[in-house]
Amino acid sequence: MRTLAERLKGLQFTTATQSGFIVDRLRPASIEGRFIERHEISQVVENPLGERRIYERTEFRDIGFIISPEYAGLEVINPPRSINLFLSRLAEACNFQISVNEVRLDVIDWCERLATNLGRRVEIVSCQLKDIKISEDITATAILKGNSDVRQSASLVVNGYTYTNDKVKIQVDGTPYYTLILTRQGSATFDQSSSEVLLDSLRTSLYSSIVQR
Repeated sequence: MRTLAERLKGLQFTTATQSGFIVDRLRPASIEGRFIERHEISQVVENPLGERRIYERTEFRDIGFIISPEYAGLEVINPPRSINLFLSRLAEACNFQISVNEVRLDVIDWCERLATNLGRRVEIVSCQLKDIKISEDITATAILKGNSDVRQSASLVVNGYTYTNDKVKIQVDGTPYYTLILTRQGSATFDQSSSEVLLDSLRTSLYSSIVQR
């Protein structure tokens, strides 16, 4: 971890660079940091007389990340639509000796492991089912929503057909009360601020779900 942290610092973001890394915290088994991109934007404004003025402004976009071999390897926090530049610079920091693969998992298994780790009841109140194979040339997509757990209803909908559970919305009972959206790509979205207990449980259950596949 220390060697990688030093390489990231070698690609550090400064006032003279367009992009780079900031290492916020180095631990024996993890690195927490941010990747910063600078964007220079020109905005043209035309007044009613047809005169144009150009206004220049600078925007900064940052991607939070945690690198930890103990869990899934790379965790990306609040990512934009594209993280290609971030991944490219990360590969550069690793001398192009790494590859990043997208996670694919059983999102229901992840939910069940999360409930066990938290020791709390978790209800799936919405789920998105894809690729329901009704016949060789017909597939369907279904979205189920309810005020209670929809797992039993989902079984009735698929009726033994093969399918992919793409995304679920869950509610974690107790105090504090959490609402989350989990996907089979291993992403988690919160409606409110999260606790370290919840984050640790999400990481642990995600990693164990991946390992057991």
